[in-house]
Amino acid sequence: MKRRWVVFLLLLVGIMTSNLFAVSTKESYFIRRALEAIQSKDYETASYFLGQEVQENPTNGYAYAYLAALCDLMPGYNGAMFMFAKKAMPLLPRDEKYLKGSMDALQAQVYYEAGDTVRSLEFWERASSYEPNKSRFYGYLAEAYDDMDDYQQLYELGDRMVNKIRGLNKEPLSYVIMVTALNGLKRYDEAIACADKALKLKDLGKPQTGLFHGEKAKALKAQKRYDEAIVEAMTAARFSTGRGARILIQIADSSHMEVVLDSIEAAFEREPSQKIWPFAESDIYARHNNYIQSVYQLLRGAKVGDDASAYCEAGEYVVHFLGDPEMGERLFRQALEKDSTCALAWGDLGDLYHDLGRYEEALDAIEEALRLDPEQKSFRIPYSIRGRVYESMHNYPLAIEAYTRSLVSEKDRETWATLASLYRQMGDEASAQKMIEYGLIEMKKDTTMDMLLVMGDTVRAKAKAPKMVRKYNAACMYSRLNMPEEALVALRKSLECGFRNFHHFAWDEDIDNIRELPEYKAMIEEYKAKAKLEQEELKKLLENL
Repeated sequence: MKRRWVVFLLLLVGIMTSNLFAVSTKESYFIRRALEAIQSKDYETASYFLGQEVQENPTNGYAYAYLAALCDLMPGYNGAMFMFAKKAMPLLPRDEKYLKGSMDALQAQVYYEAGDTVRSLEFWERASSYEPNKSRFYGYLAEAYDDMDDYQQLYELGDRMVNKIRGLNKEPLSYVIMVTALNGLKRYDEAIACADKALKLKDLGKPQTGLFHGEKAKALKAQKRYDEAIVEAMTAARFSTGRGARILIQIADSSHMEVVLDSIEAAFEREPSQKIWPFAESDIYARHNNYIQSVYQLLRGAKVGDDASAYCEAGEYVVHFLGDPEMGERLFRQALEKDSTCALAWGDLGDLYHDLGRYEEALDAIEEALRLDPEQKSFRIPYSIRGRVYESMHNYPLAIEAYTRSLVSEKDRETWATLASLYRQMGDEASAQKMIEYGLIEMKKDTTMDMLLVMGDTVRAKAKAPKMVRKYNAACMYSRLNMPEEALVALRKSLECGFRNFHHFAWDEDIDNIRELPEYKAMIEEYKAKAKLEQEELKKLLENL
């Protein structure tokens, strides 16, 4: 939705600088009223006024342009948006390049969101051709090339912007595109030189500065110049936390974990008020399945930054990877002490209470999360959690209602398979097949394991297992296929990699076929004992905080 509002605002600016107001006052009135309604999200009123304009003046291209923008803002009106955009193009004045570019941009972004990068690229290129000396569409064009891993085209776009398009040679975006392409093409010396040149530009923002240091770090890492790469990555982290931390993780993965951790720890000693450093250490430890240190570092950062979300993440790790739901609950509650409006903490509590079989408390926590954050910007899959609670309570109609709502708000593709399974349990095979059909459309070629299983396609489901050998899902799949030996091997692998959510194991029907096996019981007891030692080790560390 953010991109849609960006395109609409571009249209708004365009219309204010166009010759629209040269037409009659009556026509101008309808469009002005429509714009006011769109800005206040009163789409019905906006549609009425634009409809009135079209009735009064069916050749007014501006009215069709705004109808296209209005349809783009409303889910489910893509077909009408295309129709109005095409209608607007020949009716707009020849010199109205701004709005014509915006019409192509609307169509490009719909194709992009639908996963059709090739068609979106076609429309982004056409949109940029209307105003080749302006940068407003080049970022989207570059994004499409990047998604296609077409670094040569990305390089040519950046080169054109830097060297051939008048007025853009100082644009940071030009250098962003260029340095990204050079790294993609493995032309690392040139990427470093390009990043250095970009960093000399005036008025760079913090995210842009972080990006260029990050791209330089990536090139240095590729050349195995690790000491220099660490310096650049840490500089990137100061300006752009997430980007710098990701590159530090990548360098740590290159058998330089201790060097990276020592550098970060030294930075934290110099800058003890900067929570970024323990958070970066936490990410690295988590990547290497050391959740004791990962939680410890998270709580170090939370203590410095008074960060509620860090307590939530620590709680997640404690529940899922250290097998301690009691401590997890305390950490979620601690997050709420720091910020009583933290929807993330309420969502995490709902998930935990479901695993513990405390269903009414789970529903209350999810309701509070949704009340605090109805648009779900800051917490995890609440409607799916609600669906799981009702499913565990065998209230299938309410489970279906919750899962269906999750499809709208969370875009969780696994939900299609869950709905199909629920309908099948209720004896509604027709609805189950519809869920499979719709899910396959959404998934395109990337069919999930659960969908393959509910379709009965065990051959392709088994083929996915080696790709998820470290994941608990592989054990679930083998159990459902009544392949106990393979399920036990996969389960042990997931336990070795740190998964310790024993309360989840207790109710998960996916492992019913192995739960009573002596080998399963022995394995769970073995790792519960290990988890107990890990929990004690963490508690000792936390005593020093």
